[in-house]
Amino acid sequence: MDFRRLRYFVAVAEHLNFRRAAESLNTSQPSLSQQIRALEEQLGVVLFERTKRRVRLTSAGSVYLAGIRHVISEVDAYGEQAREAQAGLRGTLTVGTNGMVMIEHIPHVVRRFREEFPDVTLSLSILRSPELVAALRAGRIELAFSTGVETDAELATQLLWHLPSRVVLPVDHPLAGRESVHLRELDGETLITHPRRGGAGANSQVMALCREQGFTPKAIKEVAEIADLETLIGLVACGLGVTILPSSFATIAPPSVVFKTIAATDAANRISACWRQGEDNPLVRNFVRIAATIASPGGA
Repeated sequence: MDFRRLRYFVAVAEHLNFRRAAESLNTSQPSLSQQIRALEEQLGVVLFERTKRRVRLTSAGSVYLAGIRHVISEVDAYGEQAREAQAGLRGTLTVGTNGMVMIEHIPHVVRRFREEFPDVTLSLSILRSPELVAALRAGRIELAFSTGVETDAELATQLLWHLPSRVVLPVDHPLAGRESVHLRELDGETLITHPRRGGAGANSQVMALCREQGFTPKAIKEVAEIADLETLIGLVACGLGVTILPSSFATIAPPSVVFKTIAATDAANRISACWRQGEDNPLVRNFVRIAATIASPGGA
């Protein structure tokens, strides 16, 4: 079905005059008449009764007009939605992130994004850092936020936030009243951490910081990687050792632990947005743009 013919039909039905309808469509009257005849032949019905004095809809034409107006209205609406989707005002977006970023950063971004783009369907997928890149490459998510996302030829990355590292102590620890703590002052303490993996990731950063500050733990208590970082805080609260975590976790920590600035270092967790190279969903750019305007809460 030629959609142009449908619009021609509606114009004639509204004007009941071929000349005026042709003028409204910016076309010639003979061309308009030809298109209407072609439409009637295609449908096998007579849509208009034509005399020298007037044009009027047949009963078949009246029924057809009601349906076609509805179709045109829907098509126009879909066209507008498509234009909004191309402009990044409508559509769907699936964002992957981990617990660390969910504490403060992503809630700020999501609220701003939903205010600015209320017609977008936004989904959040909470994954562990090693799983984020796999989900991104597989197309299960379109955008990832993590400390562990590394760029390669297939991925684009934008650094957004720095979260300072903090040492977490039991509230009754001898150094708990200090404003800042140098890690060498903890020499001989038990360090609670996730397992070491290959030379990359949060654990390696923690161990590098300990070496830099001359902190030699009496023991390293490795918690299964499946455990949340909140579990490390709980173990510190139990008095089983100390740990080093991003500053954002201080906002959800129980009163039985304290987060202290680590003296003489600017060690921080780098949080980046990551997406597939060539990603054509404009909502990805809009979400990252808003994220870039959000200051790092409690961080640098």
